[in-house]
Amino acid sequence: KSAVDALSRASANIVSMVASDSCTLEPGASSAAILVTAQISPSSRRTAVSASLYLFLCYFASSLVYSPYQSLLLHRACHDYGLDEQHCIEGNPAYDQAQKKAASVDSLYKLWVGLGQLSTCAFLGNAGDAWGRRISLLMPLVGGLLSGLLLVCVPATLQTEMMLPLSGIVSLLGGVSVCSHAVFAALADATQGATPEERSQVFSVVEGMMWAGMLVGPYVGGVLAATIGDTNAILLSLAVGVCNLLITTGTFKETLPVGRRSPL
Repeated sequence: KSAVDALSRASANIVSMVASDSCTLEPGASSAAILVTAQISPSSRRTAVSASLYLFLCYFASSLVYSPYQSLLLHRACHDYGLDEQHCIEGNPAYDQAQKKAASVDSLYKLWVGLGQLSTCAFLGNAGDAWGRRISLLMPLVGGLLSGLLLVCVPATLQTEMMLPLSGIVSLLGGVSVCSHAVFAALADATQGATPEERSQVFSVVEGMMWAGMLVGPYVGGVLAATIGDTNAILLSLAVGVCNLLITTGTFKETLPVGRRSPL
């Protein structure tokens, strides 16, 4: 009961804060309307729009490969046990063994990638404070593209000996967690002159785009894997990543002035 009461009080505080904001919005206002209506500078608004698109595409491309990636590992394992795609189904004697092998490769892959991303996450954040936000924004995109290329291009016979170590090295460039903290650091820079209410609105919209990409990606990935195949679905996610890299490189301006940068 106390937790519910605390949540109710917090909700009431948020509602009263938004209601007292100078840029009052109509109920049901869209994310775009929030960004347009908030009284922030045009350059800050452009940064917010770029950040929303960047984070949506980043999480969309990352989550889009969930289903094709799992299916690709399973089909490769089935192939090792002499099963083609038509016979890689439950009820086949070798299917259980193929599942175990795919799960083993998946566990090792996630362990290597997770350790790599964990070891450099703090460093990339500090690098953004020292050299500007763009480096922390772009490096995870490059890492995601290289990781996808390894999944597609490395032969199945070398996925343990070659793909896993190389994926661990590529993961040092950062993952979606780096994308998130780099974007929100850039937003904090761009909204220095905004009121707390305006900043909270902008941050909420951008985070909402992150969750939208995370929710839509797996569904689209499953549909694409069933329609055009696992490899082609992963290639399509790489195309999304390339678009994100090009858009970010061309439109996302540096938000951290040299005078505010800190030593690495």
